[in-house]
Amino acid sequence: MGYSLKYTNRTVNSIIARAFPVSADLGLRSLALALPVGLFLGIVSARKRGKAVDYLCVVVSVIGVSIPSFILGSFLQFVFALKLKVLPMAQWTTEMHKILPTVAIALGLLATLTRIMRASMLEVTTQDYVKTAKSKGLSEGKIVWSHEIRNALIPILTMLGPMVASVLMGTFVIEKIFAIPGLGLHFVNSITGLDYTMTMGLTVFFGAFLVTANFLVDIAYGVVDPRIRIAK
Repeated sequence: MGYSLKYTNRTVNSIIARAFPVSADLGLRSLALALPVGLFLGIVSARKRGKAVDYLCVVVSVIGVSIPSFILGSFLQFVFALKLKVLPMAQWTTEMHKILPTVAIALGLLATLTRIMRASMLEVTTQDYVKTAKSKGLSEGKIVWSHEIRNALIPILTMLGPMVASVLMGTFVIEKIFAIPGLGLHFVNSITGLDYTMTMGLTVFFGAFLVTANFLVDIAYGVVDPRIRIAK
C-alpha cells in the first residue's frame, strides 16, 4: 500500500500490522462485555414486558444509544480518573488502562443490542409456531430457547457483521481520546496530517474487513436457522 507520508520509511502495511492487534484487542473486549449483557437484557425486557424491569431496560438502552461515545468516554475519564482517581486517564499499557475505553465502547453496543433483541423477541412471541409449541405443552424454557431466542437472533446477526467490523477496526474517537495506538488513532492522524497513502490504505483495509465480516454473518444464518442454507 505504499509508504506513509507522515512516518518516514514506514510502510502502510507495517503500521496496520502493528496497530490492528491493539484495535482488535479493544474491540474483542468490548464485544465480550456488550454481547452477553445486551442479549440478556433484551430477553429479560421482552419476557417482562410492561413491568418495572422492562421500563428500566428501555430507559437504559435509550440513554446508551443517545449519548455519543466521545461524550461517554470523556465523562468516564472525568469521574473515574480525575475525581475518584481509581483508574488511569489514558494510554494502553496495563489492564487498568483498558477498562475505561472498553466500557465506553461496550455501553453503546450494549444499548443497541438490548433494543434490537427486545423488539425481535416481542415479534417472535406472536408467531404461529410459538403458539403451536405452547399448545403442544412444551415447557416454557424449551419454547423460549428453541423457538423464541433462536429465531430472534437473526436480526442481531444482520447487524453483527458491520458492528464487529467497525469495533475491531477501532473506534476512531475513543482511540483518540484515550491515546490508544490503534487503527482509529492512525486514521484520525492521517486525515488531519494529510497522510493520503495512510488514509487510503486504512480505507481499503476496513472495506476488506467489512466484506469478510458480512460473509461470515451470511454463513452464520444457516447455523442459527436451518431454513436459510444454500441448496442446489
